[in-house]
Amino acid sequence: MVLCYAIVYPCGNNDVENAIILNIGLQGTSIPLYWESLIGDHFTSSEAPFTLGTQYYVDSICCELACLAGFPAGPYPTAPAADKLEVTSGTCVNRTCVGTLIPCNGGTPVYIRLGFENEAIHLYWLALEGQLLVFSTPGYSGTYYLSNICCYDTDGDVATICNVDPLSLVPPPTVSENLGEGPCFEPLPPVDPTCCVTVLPCDGGNPVTIYIGEDTTPEYTTWVSYLNHTITIDLPEYPGTYLVDSICCIGETIVDPCLDSAPCLLNSVVIDLADVTDLGAIPCPTPCYVLTNCASQQTILTNTNLSVYVNSVITIEEYAGCWQVSVGEDCITTEDVTLIQGYDDCLCCLGPEPPKYTRILPAPNRVFYKMPSPCDIRTNTQFANAYYKLFKNLKYGINSECDINTEKILIKKELADLAATYYLPACGAITPAPEPIICPEPS
Repeated sequence: MVLCYAIVYPCGNNDVENAIILNIGLQGTSIPLYWESLIGDHFTSSEAPFTLGTQYYVDSICCELACLAGFPAGPYPTAPAADKLEVTSGTCVNRTCVGTLIPCNGGTPVYIRLGFENEAIHLYWLALEGQLLVFSTPGYSGTYYLSNICCYDTDGDVATICNVDPLSLVPPPTVSENLGEGPCFEPLPPVDPTCCVTVLPCDGGNPVTIYIGEDTTPEYTTWVSYLNHTITIDLPEYPGTYLVDSICCIGETIVDPCLDSAPCLLNSVVIDLADVTDLGAIPCPTPCYVLTNCASQQTILTNTNLSVYVNSVITIEEYAGCWQVSVGEDCITTEDVTLIQGYDDCLCCLGPEPPKYTRILPAPNRVFYKMPSPCDIRTNTQFANAYYKLFKNLKYGINSECDINTEKILIKKELADLAATYYLPACGAITPAPEPIICPEPS
């Protein structure tokens, strides 16, 4: 008996490297006969090695290894069971659909992959075309307008799909609410184009969008002459130098502010042309920064872009310590530095100063509450003499001329020491008991 193999291709892509070779069992059995019956039809399946949403077709059945020459080498996977396939009669449809979602709060359109033209997912979204939708999928906020659904033929050139890069296609989100017919806004009445200019800070930061009115005004003509020039704005909130980057206009051809041109006017500011000084067609000056060591006040000039760290502190690989960043002027000799970490200020970078060591001299903790009396002095003297006489007797064998009552002297010594450590006020004053009042007998 000979093993047979089914050669399967994705619809619209019959290159050899994309071929899927399936082991369909021994020749003459029911399984090879079933797969042979699929020739001329197409199917979808979620079982490996197939991908759900992709259509496939059986190109041929091969029962000799020689006919697999030129195909990827085995081993080959076993074919899925017949109940794991959704077979559709006829050749591949080869039309895949893409939907365009336009965010109503401005921004870049989102292109969603809607599968094949005859699949349920495409039919579901086709009923939502032209609607305003809200999604529960993370990453989607606000309202979106499903402007159109485009289907293309996979047998054709798919370098772009409906003028969209295939790499930008994303899975469809989950619809949580349908707000009804779109578009996002009512069509604008025909008006003269309204324009704004975008200027870029030379020292980095966010662009500034300036409203310049209609394209028929002298201000518009002046700003056109400033394109690719550097300017200064004589207002305190716009320090430094700016590069005039571009001008965009919204006019009678724009019927939906959700389109890409609309964000031009969002958050624009009004600046009087009299406050603008044209510096000519010169590039932005190369910014430089002064690094000042927090401890030694040593300075370094660098042309590394540290705009986001101005007035803060950083550490760098080339030099130890903490360095405060400020904008430099007339930087002639600069060097590159490699950023390690940023800090709010020198204290955060250096850390708190270690506490200084203070030597503490121990003080005597014995408190005497009583000055020695002549009696105490006599007792201590007698104790010292008696102890010395006892010492001479024990060490040298010298006896005293008279007997000494050592026990009596030791008791007196202990009583004297006890009296010295006894502080009467600490025990509280002794209050005599009140004398009872004897009431006179009633007369």
